[in-house]
Amino acid sequence: NEVAMMKEQKTKTALINKNLKIIAGRAGIEKNISTHTARHTFAMHGLLSGELSLEHIKAVLGHENLKTTEIYGKASQELIDQAMSKLGKPNVNTDVE
Repeated sequence: NEVAMMKEQKTKTALINKNLKIIAGRAGIEKNISTHTARHTFAMHGLLSGELSLEHIKAVLGHENLKTTEIYGKASQELIDQAMSKLGKPNVNTDVE
């Protein structure tokens, strides 16, 4: 039953999020940590480090459509642009739209 599976998934996600908050508290991390932020952090780190392509991120996160994953590419390019502007240098990468 699909409804039961979705309910079970939400319950598991809630439990994981609860445990992440406990772990973060013990580690002195004040930011709100969740499965969503973990997935986002993984994707951004993979792209910014140059270790993972959008296609790899798409596969790992289970996105059906690359358009969903491209959000991370745009966000990572914005971070690069901000860092370069702080250095007073023009954007050198125009590959990501």
